[in-house]
Amino acid sequence: MKQHILVVSQVYPYPLHDGGRFDIYNRLKALDELGYTTTLIAFYNPALAAPELEPLKTFCKTIYTLPYLRRKLSKIFHFKPYSIASRENDAAIQTIVEKLAEKNIDFVFILAESHHVLTVARQLKRRFAIPKLYLRSHNNEPRFILSVAQASPRFSLMQVFFLIEAVKYRLYENVLMKKFDAGDEILHISHDEWERGKTKYPTISHRFLPAGIDLSTQQPFRPSEKKNVLFAGALFSPNNLQGLAWYLRHVHPLVAKKILHYRLIIAGNTRGANPKEIEEIFNADTRITFYDTPKDLLPIYKESQLFINPMRYGAGVKLKTLDAMLKGLPVVATSIGNEGTGLTPNKHILVADQPADFEAAVCTLLLDQDARQKIVAHSQSFLKANYDQEKSLKKIVLPNTSLTD
Repeated sequence: MKQHILVVSQVYPYPLHDGGRFDIYNRLKALDELGYTTTLIAFYNPALAAPELEPLKTFCKTIYTLPYLRRKLSKIFHFKPYSIASRENDAAIQTIVEKLAEKNIDFVFILAESHHVLTVARQLKRRFAIPKLYLRSHNNEPRFILSVAQASPRFSLMQVFFLIEAVKYRLYENVLMKKFDAGDEILHISHDEWERGKTKYPTISHRFLPAGIDLSTQQPFRPSEKKNVLFAGALFSPNNLQGLAWYLRHVHPLVAKKILHYRLIIAGNTRGANPKEIEEIFNADTRITFYDTPKDLLPIYKESQLFINPMRYGAGVKLKTLDAMLKGLPVVATSIGNEGTGLTPNKHILVADQPADFEAAVCTLLLDQDARQKIVAHSQSFLKANYDQEKSLKKIVLPNTSLTD
């Protein structure tokens, strides 16, 4: 008989616009393949389109969606971080509790997707006497929010907001960690943050659970004499915009001078707002092709020969780096762009933090097809060996349960 689990997600994991959604989506898929029956509770931004339930019904028997309180300004002045306070939608959660109570389901564990929903997940754990809670740590949240502040326009309201949020999260994180029940565990997406977590909070059980990527989407290396470089990422993210602006300002002109027929392709979800920082370059530079919110990235990957991740700030694992490798592209990244992946520089990926070094790495790979193919082969072998989500989850959850067909 299949066993039931409850998953509480900070976002509705579809469409797959960003790395966090990819991670959650592929974990739901892996849990289904392991034989669990999943009930999903997911928050969504009420300012955006209503969630599409159909794509997740294959993996989730029951889906509840509820808006987080995005427009309730009082949440900004709460002592808790806004990302947590805005998801404590008591009325909506109570309605879901009543519906679940009618079903009388015995859940074997609850999975909280990020610190943002940990307080909600704990409330549900107590209400339904769920024996175990797993917290999926997508980021070192205080550090990630600080990085967003660093990447925001200086002295702007946005920067001030995120600086305050980072302080709130640093203080509130200690409160969250002290409330862990014996037997509950944290599942870190980043190997580096797993190591830090064990040192900082030694009384809590910590596990390393690699990013949820879909290995079945792997594409072969494609030989080509084209010189197309791709950046694909969420263009509403200050961290992505700042990194892309750095590349455009310091690296792009150097590569354009050395490589004939070089072209930079930029693709990403802007949420309807063109990034002002690069708008003028889009209009003026004929060597740039821009795809705003493409429905399918695969054709764009296929017309590219190299992927860049020039992020200067961030935390956790940059899934865009891993996804590009799966799609058959070698990657040049900054140290931040490679952080937490476990990838070895000069074998699986090229890493550079200075403009001249980044330009040299890009030019080297664009001009050497054999080098590109070798890096793709090594990186894809590494992902296959280390990023199988189903295999990784099996090691964590199956010792605590007894699944039968």
